[in-house]
Amino acid sequence: MTKYTQRVFFSQFDTPTKLDRLLALLDRNRAVADEISFFTESDGCDWRYLPREELERRGNIVATAVARARGDGFVPVINLHNTLGHSDDGGPDAPAVPWQGMVDADGTTARQCSCPADSALLDYLQFKYMVFGRCQADRYWVDDDLRMSNHMPVHHGCFCPACVAEFGEGYGCRFDRPTLVDALRTDRAVRTAWIARNGRVLDNVLRTGVAALRAVAPEAEIGIMTTDLLDLADADVDFHRWFETPNQSGGGLSWLRPGGGLWDD
Repeated sequence: MTKYTQRVFFSQFDTPTKLDRLLALLDRNRAVADEISFFTESDGCDWRYLPREELERRGNIVATAVARARGDGFVPVINLHNTLGHSDDGGPDAPAVPWQGMVDADGTTARQCSCPADSALLDYLQFKYMVFGRCQADRYWVDDDLRMSNHMPVHHGCFCPACVAEFGEGYGCRFDRPTLVDALRTDRAVRTAWIARNGRVLDNVLRTGVAALRAVAPEAEIGIMTTDLLDLADADVDFHRWFETPNQSGGGLSWLRPGGGLWDD
């Protein structure tokens, strides 16, 4: 039974000196924490999107941290911190995603948060998840940016041209962004279909990441951090499917960490 998992941002173990310091600190407090969750990024001003060469560099650092933690008797965990990207708060020098950014109902487009339906993103996520899967942690968790809302400056997504067109084709009605936004506000049937479609899009993102992890780390436990339920109001997220479908690439998640909005300390 895990006592406590100590979450550690990437910037706190990205050099040998920092890793030594971290492990020494946790060794002195082993009665409290017996598991270390190594973040693939840091929060705040770290980049949300990492180019592939940076992913490989960080993968080597995380692999070393995982091996050292396991050797010191801790359970090593990897927290995949950015899947879609939490927000555009990665700092002014952070690179923009090289595919479609998430688009809000008013047309605002995120630089560092991705449209979850873009095939280029899915290809990138397969690569990213495999890089960190090869680090061979005991457990992995997907962070709570797997959502359609609250990717500031985007409040609700994704209304990019491709998503609007794909939804309209499936619904049997031609929309542009303004007419779809108006229909979502006035037509319950359109709103219901939009929420269902967004749920399928998130399912596909999760399936892509989990399948990539299982391809290289088949024995690892995989879990997810949920977000405030209000952030899931724009998508039909089926937790039963995610957690109760054993041995399927997008299901069978084995653990959950309630995330933002679900704590009252």
